[in-house]
Amino acid sequence: MAIAKALRLELAAAQSVAIGLHEMIAVTEEVTPIHVPRAPSHCRSLVAWQTQLLPLFDPLEWCGENDTNAKRDSAKFYAIVSYETGSAEGFALGCIALRSFPAAIDVDDANACMLPSQRWQTIAHACFLDGDAMIPILDLAAMFGRPMEQLAPAEVNPFEALAA
Repeated sequence: MAIAKALRLELAAAQSVAIGLHEMIAVTEEVTPIHVPRAPSHCRSLVAWQTQLLPLFDPLEWCGENDTNAKRDSAKFYAIVSYETGSAEGFALGCIALRSFPAAIDVDDANACMLPSQRWQTIAHACFLDGDAMIPILDLAAMFGRPMEQLAPAEVNPFEALAA
C-alpha cells in the first residue's frame, strides 16, 4: 500500500477535492475576482495575484454539481496552484476558490474508489474515500492547461439558430 501526502480543499459543504502538496503555491483571502464576459461558466473570472492574472476555475460548476444557492459567497480562501505545462516555462498558475483553509491529509491506495461522476474524469486523476466522502484528486494541468474550447461543454450558437 502506498501512502502519499496531499491537501484536502473544501469547495462546498458536501464536496472536497485533493491536490499534491507540491502543487500548492499560496493560500490567500485577498482576492477580488474579475468577471470575464462570455467566458465559460466554470472559469468566468480572473484573479490578480502578484503581477499575474490567473484563471479562477470552479470544479463544481464544471462537473454540474454547484449549488446555485451557495455560489461563490461561501469562498473564504483562494488556493494559488501550479501545474506543469510541458513548455519552456515549465509551469503555470491557476486559482481555486475554497470554503475553508486547506488541510494536510494522507491518501492511501487502499481507499481508492470510482469518481463521483463521469464529468470528473476530465479534470481528476483518481478518487479516494475519506470516511463516506468521495474525494477526487485534481489534474491541474487538465483543468488549467487545456484550451477552454476543449474543456467547455458544447454550447448552442444563437446565430446558427437564426440562420436556419
